[in-house]
Formats: sequence, C-alpha cells, structure tokens
Amino acid sequence: MSAEEITTLDDKAASIWHVDRTARVSQLVSGDPTSPRALVLVRDNGRNSAFVEIEGTDHPENDPRVLEVEAACARGWEEGAGADIDATVIMCTVGSCDMLEEAVRAILAQDHQRFSLVVVDNAPHTGQTREKLAGITDTRMSIVSASRPGLSRARNRGVLAARGEVIVFTDDDAIVDPHWLTAMIDPFTASPYVAATTGIALPLEERYKAQRWFESRGGFPKDMSPRVWCVGDVPSGLEALGEKGDGGPLFPITTARVGAGVCMAMRRDVLMEVGPFDPALGAGTSTRGGEDLDMFARILATGDVIVHTPDAWCITATASTRPAWTSRSAATAPAWPPCSRRRSSTSPPSWAPSSAESPAS
Repeated sequence: MSAEEITTLDDKAASIWHVDRTARVSQLVSGDPTSPRALVLVRDNGRNSAFVEIEGTDHPENDPRVLEVEAACARGWEEGAGADIDATVIMCTVGSCDMLEEAVRAILAQDHQRFSLVVVDNAPHTGQTREKLAGITDTRMSIVSASRPGLSRARNRGVLAARGEVIVFTDDDAIVDPHWLTAMIDPFTASPYVAATTGIALPLEERYKAQRWFESRGGFPKDMSPRVWCVGDVPSGLEALGEKGDGGPLFPITTARVGAGVCMAMRRDVLMEVGPFDPALGAGTSTRGGEDLDMFARILATGDVIVHTPDAWCITATASTRPAWTSRSAATAPAWPPCSRRRSSTSPPSWAPSSAESPAS
C-alpha cells in the first residue's frame, strides 16, 4: 500500500464512541459525529457487552442496535478480587510517538492501586523519551534504558526491572481505560493455572481508507466474550472462566487469535520459567512482530491457560495506517534498527545478558 493510499481520507469514515449504559454516559473517543458510520463500545455494569457498527450519529445511546445489545453477564472470576496483587506495567518506546505522554498518564490514572510503571527507553541516545516525560513526577513511574535496539530486548529489560507479581504490557501509542489494569489482573485470582490474560484493542480512529481496510481484515483482537485458551480440554474447574478458544487448525503453533502485545499480562514466575521474549522477533527485526504470539505459544506449551477478558480494553493507533508514521514497517526501521541476531536453534532463548540490557543500564 502506497503512502498516497494510506493518507486517502475515507468517504466511509467512522466516529468511535464509548457508551456506558449503566452510568448513562456517551463519550466520543474520536472522529466526527457527522461521519457516515459510528463504531460503539457498549458497556454495562463495568463489563463490555459489544462493539457494534451503526449509522453516524451524535447520540449513539439511542440507536436501536445499541439498545438491543444484551448486557454482559457476570464473569467467571470474582471481579475486584485482584485488588491486593502487585503489578508492574511495562511500556517500551523509542520516544518518537506523539502519544507517549498521554499513554503514560492514562496508565497512571488506573483505579487499581498497587502497581508501578516501567518505561523502557529503547533509544536513550536521542533523549526524546525523557524529554517528553519530564513533566510527569509520579513516583510510580521509572524510566530505564535499553540501548540495544529491538522491542523484544526492550520488553526483556522491562521485565528485569519489574517487581510485580503480575507483569502487564502495553504500547506507547495506546490509551488504556481507567479500569484496564483491574480487569487484566482479576482473572489471575481464579486459579494458579491462569498464567496470562489478554484484553481487547479498539481502533483509535477510522478516518482513512487504509484504517478501515485494516479493521475489515480483523485488526487487533477484539473478542467480546471471555475465552480460555489452552492445549487440550479446559482444565477441570476452569470452565466457568469462558468458552474454550478456537485458534484454528495450526493452534497452538499459531496464536494470533489469543491476543496482542498491546494488551497482555503474565505472571512474573511464568515469564521466568518460559524464558524472555525472543530478540529475533518483534519490531526492530526482519519479522517486525510476533514476539507476543511466540510467548503465548510457549506459555500454552507448559499446560497453563491464558484467559481473554473483554473488560480490559484500550484504544490504539494503527501504526501501519496512521499517516503520521505512514506504516509500521517503514517507521520501525529507523526507530528500531534491525537486530543482526538470528536464532541458532529452536530452543527458547534464556534469561541471559544477550536477551536484554543488564539491570544496571
């Protein structure tokens, strides 16, 4: 797709809304209410019920298709039970994203109280990350450097700096809901076999044709039903957490339906067991992605489960279609220079200095 096609305004553009029917609040997330389409996240009692498309409007709460959405039922885990769990949120950046400060402030505004935020600066020589975040003095945030390029190395550096029982990941071009962290953590309380959780990532905007094209082909995962992802049958006692996920004929080798790195959480001890994110994968390598999916596959291979919760949500820029960056593949190359390392075997990488910066960096 050419740069010209990427920046072509869409005659079928959509406004994006969040409608909380319990609180009776309708919030315009982005776009123009006069756009011909509207995408609406419908929420009831703190749970996400549906993500529906309707005709453009400035009052989506009154649309028949919104009114007829059935309210989401209670989840199979105790909601709010994770309040005492210590978590660490990791956000990796090269400092060039114009949404970085807003993304950080959204994390610091979470209703979950027991957490810290580690921002990993993967281009510390530029000084951009620290410059953009200089106005944030919240002591829950720390900035660590990862000078060796690559998203996997940056994630690994963040893990080494994390102290939480649960480690949660998001991106510098995503704005998380204030209840996001609570929703990501609660399912872990259901069973020690819940090794990871994933949420939903909604589009930040649909102004351009390429953005609608991306969403029409699936976009980021946005399954609105709780799922249990596992190899084989759902373990006894966990059936109430959700329906068993259907990953397709190549599952669990392929895990794209499980979730995405912009909205995922893992137990720290599980991460230590299965090994770090593979430096041969992810932004900054020739693959330009896949480090999250590889990690999902490794976790599932242990026999543990991954729970998808639709109540943990964020809005995220589609970097491959956002005009400010033209494309993820184009923008990533100068920001995250490709790593030269290639995997020498099929064994998972180990927690060694080569997989991340040292804790002192």
